Amino acid sequence: MRILIQECKKMLSVRLLLLLALFTVLFYNMFFELNLYPAGGQCTDSPYDMPYAAKLIRKYGSTLPVTEKGKIEKEVEDLKKQSTKLIREDSALIKAGISDFDTMMKERDRLTDYTDEQMSEKEQKEKEAIMDFTSFETEGEKIMFQIQYANSLLDDFALTDRPEVNLLRSGALYILQTDMSKMPVMILICYAVLLVAYHVRERIRGVMPLYSTTKTGREIYPIQYLGGFICCLIIGVLQLLAYTIVWYAKGMGIFWQCPAWETRGIECWIKGISFGQYMGIYEILVLLFCIAAMALIYGLARLAQGYITGVVLSIPGCVITGAAGSVIFEGLCSSFNMFSMKMWELYALTGCAVLAVLVVYFRLRWDEKRDIL
Repeated sequence: MRILIQECKKMLSVRLLLLLALFTVLFYNMFFELNLYPAGGQCTDSPYDMPYAAKLIRKYGSTLPVTEKGKIEKEVEDLKKQSTKLIREDSALIKAGISDFDTMMKERDRLTDYTDEQMSEKEQKEKEAIMDFTSFETEGEKIMFQIQYANSLLDDFALTDRPEVNLLRSGALYILQTDMSKMPVMILICYAVLLVAYHVRERIRGVMPLYSTTKTGREIYPIQYLGGFICCLIIGVLQLLAYTIVWYAKGMGIFWQCPAWETRGIECWIKGISFGQYMGIYEILVLLFCIAAMALIYGLARLAQGYITGVVLSIPGCVITGAAGSVIFEGLCSSFNMFSMKMWELYALTGCAVLAVLVVYFRLRWDEKRDIL
């Protein structure tokens, strides 16, 4: 146990952890859709749809029976009244002859079909007034998008063949699907940095031949593998935990209570679970894949005769396994749709785990036969 703790300490140096933390922040800001919430990425450029969906879930629960369609109709009416109140306080709209929400939207749709050359001066001013009211992050724009979302829910009530409508916003699914396809890349880069740095230090110290060719050294070698496994497990858990915390901090935790299906007949490949459980399962699968890939990368680096060769071998190993993980999880998360999936991704994950176990086993067995002392 003492040797295992020392090996873990060598891998998890403070400077290296700070470097990984900095890389994680940069990766979040450059690639993750979650960072864009509430606007952009989630099937809409509106920053209002998902917060409004969360508000409805807090108000009515995660689902609504089809017999309670009137609650959403009342939401639409209340929102239109709010919009109409704002319209009647807007002098430009009143001057253009617009006094309520429905009239404004009809005029907006009509004028959209015309170019500036086809419109009169009065119509151009009317269009400009409408655009000022419904754009530029105004309260009028916010209410307009909320009404659009509520109307889409009314369409769900009309089209669903289920006894209830799920208030889970499709944008939450999109964010999770996109980010889980990128998560293996981020975690594997962290693993590669962690293990390559450790591997280089061990090569420079010149102790690798002793580990592989002496009885005492071979007893340390499996401990190093175990230490690498534990350290990578810690890093992976921390990365996924951080993602979950950010998800919750942004107010998206409300969607966890919703069922993992969409109203219009779209079903998750795992039946009868909540969206929170759905998210947890994918995070566990990502972690298992990354641990298996780590074993393959580490075993590849151990085959090298020098630390430079080890680094050269580890980099493409990280790139290839990261790309494979991205493809696997993009396909697996996409199985939450109306297309039938053969679920080959699950077989790929299982095959990766089995291959990793075999590589570690035969690598250790090979070192046992290298006894020259």
